[in-house]
Amino acid sequence: MNRIRLTHLFTSFQELGGVSAVLQHHHANDFRWGIDSEFVIFSEKQTRPVERVHFLGFDAHSTIRLARDRLRQAVAQTHSDVAVYHTTWGMPYLSDLDRSNRRILVQHGHVPGLAATLQFRGDWLDGIVCIGEPLLQTVRECLPKLQANRITVLPCPLNPPGSLPCRRPFDKRPLILGFCGRISVEQKRVDRFPRLCACLDQMGLSYRLEFLGEGPARASLERKLVDRSKFQFHGRKSGDEFWRVLGNWDVILFLSDYEGVPLALLEALSVGVIPFYPRIGSGGDAYVAGVRKDLLFEPEDYAHVAETLKKLSLLPESDLERLRSNGREVTAVHLGDNYMKSFSAFVRQIVALPKVSQSTFPRRPFFVEDCSFTWLGRLGAVRRAFLRLRSGILSGSSPSRH
Repeated sequence: MNRIRLTHLFTSFQELGGVSAVLQHHHANDFRWGIDSEFVIFSEKQTRPVERVHFLGFDAHSTIRLARDRLRQAVAQTHSDVAVYHTTWGMPYLSDLDRSNRRILVQHGHVPGLAATLQFRGDWLDGIVCIGEPLLQTVRECLPKLQANRITVLPCPLNPPGSLPCRRPFDKRPLILGFCGRISVEQKRVDRFPRLCACLDQMGLSYRLEFLGEGPARASLERKLVDRSKFQFHGRKSGDEFWRVLGNWDVILFLSDYEGVPLALLEALSVGVIPFYPRIGSGGDAYVAGVRKDLLFEPEDYAHVAETLKKLSLLPESDLERLRSNGREVTAVHLGDNYMKSFSAFVRQIVALPKVSQSTFPRRPFFVEDCSFTWLGRLGAVRRAFLRLRSGILSGSSPSRH
């Protein structure tokens, strides 16, 4: 087996997040699958040396010129067969410096504006990995010229512990609910938890709610959920401590606006935690329906969540174990070497196919080089607003309707 030189690029490596966990999995396993990998991390600063990981430390005030200089230095000693982007962020300004022969995008989830983003960046890619089946249709619709053998779906990897302590029956304790992930309003909508808890209290449910993770909304949420006998904030955990907390839950809750296939959902299912998940057309929907269909709920239908949780708390242990078993079954494909085996095969397939990605990029106005990412974001917002306005005028519609 010929060895492949590969560079992974993403914004973070050390965070408690799904993509970071996948990168850490690659860091530990790539070599065994014939891949000599380096990692370029855009947004984190180096707090400790990590072998083969280059932390560039970009922030909102970094200019394009600074970002390009740091990336150029990071890849100066490498020449990759493949650059694997785990984000489309930065590609218009940085990808011409990645020193790779092929480019692959790993799209980890559905995010607002994905279709336009894929259409804009499609010419720079030789292949796309979709994490979750629903993304496959979106990619094919947005990039009809990209051949079918250049697009694949992979199951993200899971490494649950071999065993966890047995749960005690519900009749002797409160139901243990949990949220796992970034404690933020954007996407995760943790600001909805107080309203959900009000419904649970009105239903008379005996429960405890735990939060596993960190994020910008933690402090405000702690101020609203003040009873520490009922609401617990664990902060960030890793390794055995992470699995001990997660594996002690009866139920994991999601209140998100959008998701891909949340790694936290898969991790919870793999250790028998029962999911409650909004029906938002994401990759996670099918996994939850595979456990039981009424565990999917319409966004913000807290009455349904409260009623279903109440019924769940009254189920006999045999029915609960059946739900837990269903969760373990739907995540079985994510265990072992399934992900790395498929990833390695797809990368080699792309290397063997002719290069179709562009090597040149559109010229930028000279002043862009010294713009910060903050100002570029503002300019982009103005441009999008102008295009929406122009589209409304050309179609003869009132702009206020769009």
